[in-house]
Parts: sequence; structure tokens; C-alpha cells
Amino acid sequence: TFSQIYTLFSTIFEHFHREIQHCCRTSGRNALVNRTEAVSCVFALLCLNFRSDRNHAREIGNSERAELVAVADLNREHAQQVAEEHGSSVWSDYREMIASENLDAVVVASPHHLHASIGLDCLQAGLHTFVEKPIANTVSQADRLVEEARARGLKLGVGHNYRTFP
Repeated sequence: TFSQIYTLFSTIFEHFHREIQHCCRTSGRNALVNRTEAVSCVFALLCLNFRSDRNHAREIGNSERAELVAVADLNREHAQQVAEEHGSSVWSDYREMIASENLDAVVVASPHHLHASIGLDCLQAGLHTFVEKPIANTVSQADRLVEEARARGLKLGVGHNYRTFP
């Protein structure tokens, strides 16, 4: 059921968030910059798709220690709807967003064929990255993402929940 899928997604994302909380304060491009005890991780949500964007935005918004500050999508109207619910800025170009916003982490919820290239851009910008499934279209693309995250000391998470569970 949808509630079971949402619960699994919530668990996966919460695990990723716990993993990066310490890192947001101690590593990455914005370590210890404008941090308060209340907010430890500043997120952006990019390249939305209707189902997952609401879930990701809700999970970030429900966290006491995370803030959703930016939303990017080619469909600016769609991004605006999600951003308004969270007081976030809106971007049409994710590259401009990751260059301009003071971020710790991003959630990539784009069409599958873009996961690897967008994820790599985010990692190379020094951002912890949570990618919806699949991580990439090929094993070599997935390996490249893992290598980049390791080389930069960043967390890379994949939202690979169960669609069906016997």
C-alpha cells in the first residue's frame, strides 16, 4: 500500500539524514558556516517528479534539524508550488542553484537517465547527495558516483525502497 511505501521511504531518508548530520557540521563545502544547534543540514530538492517531490519535501520539512531552502525544476510552476509550502527559493537551473545557494545536501528526484550526471555535479560541488533509485543507468556510472563521494568524503545515499514486499 502507499502508506507502507511511504513508511519505508521515510525510514530510508531518515537514515541518510542521520548519516549526514555530523558531516554537515564538520565537512563538505559549508562546514560550520552559519550553523545553529536547531538546524544542522540545509537541503535542496531538485528536478522534481510529482510523487517523490512531495515525500522528500515533507521529510525534510518534518525534520527538526533540517531545512529545505531551495527547489529546482525545469517546470518552474511545479517547483513554485513545492517551494511555497516550505518558504524555499525556486530555480529553473539546478547548476545555478547549487552554485548560488548555501547548501549541505541535495535530493535528486529527476528522471532516471539524469541521476548519474546530476548526482556527479552535486558531489563535485561538495554536497552530500541523496539520489532516487536507480542510482544510475549503468554500473560504470554508479561506480563513478561512489568513487566521487569517497574521494571527497561525502555521503551518497540511494532511495531504493521496496515496491513490493512478500
